[in-house]
Amino acid sequence: TKTEEKEKEESKLPDGWHMHKDGNDFSIGLPKGWKVDKRPGQQVWFRGPDRTSFVFVEYVDKAGPDPKQDWYDGERASRGNFPGYERIRIEKVDYMEKAADWEFTWNTSSGKARVLNRGFVTKGGRGYAIYWHTLAKDWKKNMHFFEGFTRTFSSKK
Repeated sequence: TKTEEKEKEESKLPDGWHMHKDGNDFSIGLPKGWKVDKRPGQQVWFRGPDRTSFVFVEYVDKAGPDPKQDWYDGERASRGNFPGYERIRIEKVDYMEKAADWEFTWNTSSGKARVLNRGFVTKGGRGYAIYWHTLAKDWKKNMHFFEGFTRTFSSKK
């Protein structure tokens, strides 16, 4: 039933979080005070009250066959967009059907930022990325946000 589905979804939510159901066929849990910030192209950006940390979900209807290789290709193409870019890792992870994490630091006007970008494929073959950005000095303190986003994410496609 719909009620059972909703209860199951909400049981994954950390305390104080709420479920955001997006018109682009995905749902993601958001911490208190977080909401949609902007929607450029096939991305949906979410920000909290501090404005320096954010997450965005990007989607493509048909995912490529290898998320890890996609990150190597993406790194080559976008390195110039991240002043002071330094790769931490690109590696396969156990998430959804296939997934890889791309983690790096770069210099922003607010200080050194650290990013964890998880690219993955759902059962329906849709490709997603959950891009988590926070200040490097707050990485450990804020890691629970990324864990909450990935634990609560679901897609209808």
